[in-house]
Amino acid sequence: MATPVSSWEERLRLSLKSGLIDQRADVSKAGSFQTLAQGDGESIGTSPDAYSIDIHTYVVSHAILGEFSEEERNTHGARQIIDRTKSSLLTLVRGTPKASLLHHISQNLDLDPESVLEYYGFLDTFRIRSLPSRTPPVATIRFISLGMFSPAPFMEGGAAQLRSELNAQLRDHYEECLNDDHPGSERCRRINVHDTRFFTVEQQATLLTHEESTGSWSGVWFTDFGSKSSLKPWIPKSIAGIEAQFYPVVPRGQCSMSSTDAQPSKTLQTNTTPNVFLQEGTDKNAMSEEDCQLCVKDPFMFLSDIYDTSALSWMQVFSYLRASLELLPEEPVDQGSQLRAQGAQLRADKDFLDHAICYFSEVTSFLKHPPKTWQQSTRSKDVATRLITDFEVLRHEAEDLSRRCSESISIAMSTISILDSQKSLDEARRVQFITFLAFIFIPMTFIASCFGMNIVELADPGSDLRTYFTIAVPFTVVMLMVPIWIEYREWMRTKVRVWHSRSRGR
Repeated sequence: MATPVSSWEERLRLSLKSGLIDQRADVSKAGSFQTLAQGDGESIGTSPDAYSIDIHTYVVSHAILGEFSEEERNTHGARQIIDRTKSSLLTLVRGTPKASLLHHISQNLDLDPESVLEYYGFLDTFRIRSLPSRTPPVATIRFISLGMFSPAPFMEGGAAQLRSELNAQLRDHYEECLNDDHPGSERCRRINVHDTRFFTVEQQATLLTHEESTGSWSGVWFTDFGSKSSLKPWIPKSIAGIEAQFYPVVPRGQCSMSSTDAQPSKTLQTNTTPNVFLQEGTDKNAMSEEDCQLCVKDPFMFLSDIYDTSALSWMQVFSYLRASLELLPEEPVDQGSQLRAQGAQLRADKDFLDHAICYFSEVTSFLKHPPKTWQQSTRSKDVATRLITDFEVLRHEAEDLSRRCSESISIAMSTISILDSQKSLDEARRVQFITFLAFIFIPMTFIASCFGMNIVELADPGSDLRTYFTIAVPFTVVMLMVPIWIEYREWMRTKVRVWHSRSRGR
């Protein structure tokens, strides 16, 4: 019988080992993972990037749930982050937490190591989704922010070059987070470039619950939204003077698709961070007192408001994508380079949409099959039904946009094939013309070379230009008859085959 794994450190190392992550160089070299597993021996009581607050107090003081409030951190940050003597506590951790802080919280609250590692984040890994019958008491919610470069960066390679550069910066950003260099800094999971002007930044938040009981629960809220990132991986570093503006998340309305000029720093001050919880335009109604009380008892009720924010952010981006697809020219452009760039952009958008479809399917499964340890009320079940409808609409919207991208890609590829075929035909005609000229000039050149030889019969001064053409022209005609005869023979064979096939058809 296997010996049960007791300590949190042993469970963490077992999780790393089971996924073969312990063999990776970036893990073995990163001292932060040793700190995550063992701590650094330093007693942690408070942190500028974490605080604990009573769930009811948090709910009634926020119009938008999920936000890490700097004001509340200043108020409650002097308290111990972990207080096991109290119930119904929500511990909020922002951005990239220090490994020692994460170790302190995870070990004292005995959090699931798999969920902690998932939030910690690795590049070049895949995540095993939970089956509906095995839903863990963990909820991961994805948010997306639509941004516009100000001004639009100019690159010779266009959106493809911009996408490549931002992907490289995103990897550097992950290494910063992995190496424990910038605790509390803003994190982003994906950067999607939709053209040289518009892009989206994906972030996430994770709720890990513990001490669930009939009347209360406690949990840890990890959020990517933190202090200003030192790297800002969504801004290309190769071009100076580029800023980013993010659209506020709104449930309805209209947004401009026009490129903007560089704005003064005062104008950009509140719109440069991709934080959906800080957007002034988000239309939220405060929870009723009854719903606030239910949040204390039911973690699903607490999450419902956050899922709603997530759905609004995704619908805004899909509305932009649909509008951008409608701006594509109805008639294909004639330039192959433009078509290839358009095809590459459509493939990137399709990959983004397929990724979103997987997220919506996972959310729908979670809403239909919440963790068994969560106490669900009748009210929260009604809210879950509404959210399921919203996320199914989002999934259908993503599937429709993905299908349109596939159709546009097929049209672009077909047009490129036609253009390439036309180019090949033009080249074949030029080669055919050159070959025809060769059949004329090669025989004449051969005869001319004969006249230049020391041949006795041609040494007579009477061998003039007339004699040359008298010999060269008939010889050239005979040589031209050879390819003409070959072409004629193939033409006759084709005619005979057609005649035989028609005769059999009768």
